[in-house]
Amino acid sequence: FTDERQMHVQIYLDCSGSMGKVNPRKGAYAVAVAAAIGYLAIHNMDKVSYHLVRGDRAENPFGTIVGKNAFFRAMNTLVTRDQKEIDEVYKVEENINFLNKEITNYLVHLNQASLPTADVMRIGALFHVVNDIERIGDHAENVADSAVQMTNDNVTFSKQGELDLSEMLDMVLKILDESIEMFAKNDLQHLQEIIDIENFIDQEERDLQQKHVERLTRNECTPEAGMIFSDLVSGLERVADHATNIAFSILDEDPEEKAAREAVAGAEK
Repeated sequence: FTDERQMHVQIYLDCSGSMGKVNPRKGAYAVAVAAAIGYLAIHNMDKVSYHLVRGDRAENPFGTIVGKNAFFRAMNTLVTRDQKEIDEVYKVEENINFLNKEITNYLVHLNQASLPTADVMRIGALFHVVNDIERIGDHAENVADSAVQMTNDNVTFSKQGELDLSEMLDMVLKILDESIEMFAKNDLQHLQEIIDIENFIDQEERDLQQKHVERLTRNECTPEAGMIFSDLVSGLERVADHATNIAFSILDEDPEEKAAREAVAGAEK
């Protein structure tokens, strides 16, 4: 028997003027270290709170961020229809929107400083990563909206539909996990696996859409359930796309675009 406890990691970030105005790189490094510690905690399913220290005050504008199960929680609301879980999804989305705005503003501030070319390129990639994370949060909110609609309209999925969504969700969570780890560690170890999973999810989306049409023609689900199912499958595929973008942000070039360019160049020889 192992007693597993969820640790609450609380990170205090110095936001005084000396951290950004005097030496912009000092502030950037502090944010990077705070993000790395937060990532390690989230990766282990622990809770994380960020406290911004200004003078003798410490503010916690983000609330508590719970491990990497935020998107899973959103999908789970389709089954549980638990209003508390739905409300929590909306609260997390509000936090993500706030973080997106604040991080983007900070990156703009850093980009105005005189930085080495490598740092400028890294900041440019971070702009895209922040946007991809925000879009994943939007998709989680869309899932919660679907749960509310299903509850209000008394809509249910077929058993096979629920199984298909569950299996696709497992693959999406896997690519999210691998992509965030690749980005956080700046490690290419799982690059090919991420590409393979993304290609699998693309095909799975097409297959599930076709199976969904076939169930409709056999009257095994209602048109209302079919529309929601189709939107969810499309949303899961887009989440995988955003996850792949996060992984590719550490590369100089998209590997699939590179392969296509090299194929064209080879054909022209």
